[in-house]
Amino acid sequence: MKRRFLFLAAALLLTVAAGCAGSAQTTGGPAATDETSDVENSGAPSFGDVQPLLEDTFVPLLTEDEEVDASSWQRFIEGSEHGTVVIPGDAEHSLLVEVAEHARAEGRTGAPTEAQLERVRQWIEAGAKSGAGTAPYADVQNRLYVANEAGALVTIIDAEENRVIGTVDLTERGFGPKAKPHDTAVTPDGTYWYVSLIGANRVLKFNRDNEIVGRVNMEVPGLMEYDANSGRLFVGRSMSAVDPPKRIGIIDGSDLSLRQVDVFFPRPHALEVDPRGKQVYVASLARNQVAGVNAATGETKLTSMGGPVNTLVHFAVRPDGQAMAAGGQTSGTFFFFDIAAETPLAPTVTDSLQLGGQPWHPSYTPGGDRLYVPQKTAGTVSVIDAQSHEVTATIRHDALAQPHGSAVRSDGRYVYVTGSNVEGTYAPRYPGVFGDETRGVVAVIDTQTNEVVKVLRADQDPSGLSVRP
Repeated sequence: MKRRFLFLAAALLLTVAAGCAGSAQTTGGPAATDETSDVENSGAPSFGDVQPLLEDTFVPLLTEDEEVDASSWQRFIEGSEHGTVVIPGDAEHSLLVEVAEHARAEGRTGAPTEAQLERVRQWIEAGAKSGAGTAPYADVQNRLYVANEAGALVTIIDAEENRVIGTVDLTERGFGPKAKPHDTAVTPDGTYWYVSLIGANRVLKFNRDNEIVGRVNMEVPGLMEYDANSGRLFVGRSMSAVDPPKRIGIIDGSDLSLRQVDVFFPRPHALEVDPRGKQVYVASLARNQVAGVNAATGETKLTSMGGPVNTLVHFAVRPDGQAMAAGGQTSGTFFFFDIAAETPLAPTVTDSLQLGGQPWHPSYTPGGDRLYVPQKTAGTVSVIDAQSHEVTATIRHDALAQPHGSAVRSDGRYVYVTGSNVEGTYAPRYPGVFGDETRGVVAVIDTQTNEVVKVLRADQDPSGLSVRP
């Protein structure tokens, strides 16, 4: 967003400089001398001010979103069956603006002038409010937070309507473009949420209004899990770190004090907490070892799995706390663990399944009867029966391009999977607008049909994500 205004300021200076030498023509667009801005500087325009522009000039450009209706604010904010076309407060990442900018760059007939485009940008940046001043999506309670690692951006999704409703641009909050947000965690009541920044060595705490209310210094933080029983946030280390500390972080959610617990093995990455918040389980990327840690005392017990290194990526603990599962990146093997009440710090492998395709971040359904497992190199999601340990379905879709993280809505109806798309194998809608960009997505899977029913736009390399439990 700030980058957009810096760009406009630079463009204005270039136009002035060109004016000293004579008239100038913008490549693929109208003459610069025709672009004198008439945007009022006395505050942001209202919906009534931009509505005719939206209806007559902008909406016709949305050729793949024919349902978009700008005849009223409510209809326009709803977007189309594919999702929203404006992100309140973020014109830069709003589809409406991106498509309009592309139309101008091509010199397309009917494209908005720069003055018209700037007017709509101002309305969006001011919150895309109704004529009465109503802010869109303010009443959305169930929010999904998606970390876009290469984009220094967090995408916010309405998990009830499955639509993008906001973004948090970390470059506008004092962090660089390589902050590398990796994972998120949200409190059960949705009051607060957290994000780990690998590149900035920080864990940030936000309130519901997306304001930073706390920050914790921690070297290369990675996966995170929040426990509502204790109010603690458990943090592992990034997979991209070659030699991170052999410790995990336990952060008190109230005062953000950090306690680091030694797990004694290199590259602790996979991490999950049991439903009661008493134990946290961690695995090494470099060794076939699992650590069970008592969350209160820090007591740690190591368990060796034996055999070649599997590189366990992430754990999922069954909702009853009696079983656990994890996939090996290098082996392609998916493991099932038993968590005995007598020895909760020492989970034991009871079964395994050769999945292949680098099983990544698994998730149990709320009833604990199924597992959804993204397979990063296979480009699929396997559905596994949690009792028989058999694959009951394999979900395929173009949007599952290097699938990474997964999260299940609290009622179990939808599973959300990030498609990192770092190789650019998925072509988004409006391919001409985004060109060769490797922009990622969030695939929405209906658990009743095991089909991808919606694809939501994210940013560069979406990885971890979380929704209210």
